[in-house]
Amino acid sequence: MRFNDVIDKTFKRGLKKYKKLEGKGGNSTEYPDMIKKWDAETKFALGYMELVAAKSKEELGFPLDLLTRSANEGFWLAQYMLGNCYKEGHGVKKDENLARQWWEKAAAQGLDDAKEKLST
Repeated sequence: MRFNDVIDKTFKRGLKKYKKLEGKGGNSTEYPDMIKKWDAETKFALGYMELVAAKSKEELGFPLDLLTRSANEGFWLAQYMLGNCYKEGHGVKKDENLARQWWEKAAAQGLDDAKEKLST
């Protein structure tokens, strides 16, 4: 499976779960209490959305926290994205070893993009 083939559907599904849980959107000051209810897919969807929307390095902490929580719960898309962040130093200290560790976890779940990253 490929990242681009599943990201839109996964993002929409996670966002739908978030809206269902909360009844409406929230703001980032409400998230800490709300996170406890979210599954890994929902954490990924919101983390990914906020990561893409971040306009400065200072805005990357919260989305990276959500992606890390999701990845630690075994969600392969979050594992892949964290690998990319560590490879590029996007909001985190650049770390090739951590990048590879996250890609290995995503690859073990069948993500072809992660397998390709590991082969280079």
